[in-house]
Amino acid sequence: MVFVQWKEEKNVQKLLGTWHFNTVYRNQKETKTLEGGYFDFISDSTMQSNVLNTTEPIMYKYDGENLVLYADETYEFNISKHTNDTLIVTGYMNTFEMKFIMTSLIAADSTIFHQGKPQEIEN
Repeated sequence: MVFVQWKEEKNVQKLLGTWHFNTVYRNQKETKTLEGGYFDFISDSTMQSNVLNTTEPIMYKYDGENLVLYADETYEFNISKHTNDTLIVTGYMNTFEMKFIMTSLIAADSTIFHQGKPQEIEN
């Protein structure tokens, strides 16, 4: 039981920070309307975003497999990939099926995205 708790805390720590929308799909079609969007996970229970119609922090729940955002509406997402620099979530927002492919602030600053594959910047 202690191991499970440690694993969940480690996953939450990996989630903290700003995740920039790299590619967003609405109803299985790429959309540019959320270009420049982000999710910023401030603590283990609050986050902010520039796409949720509020400037106030909102509550969220994260268990490593699912992400639930408690804004004006509740949005439930399935996490299909979560690494140190990539977060991919899918779920519904209103009546739209959404897929967010996000990169962390560190990854966005240290890589160039070329044909969907990150490449290191040479100094």
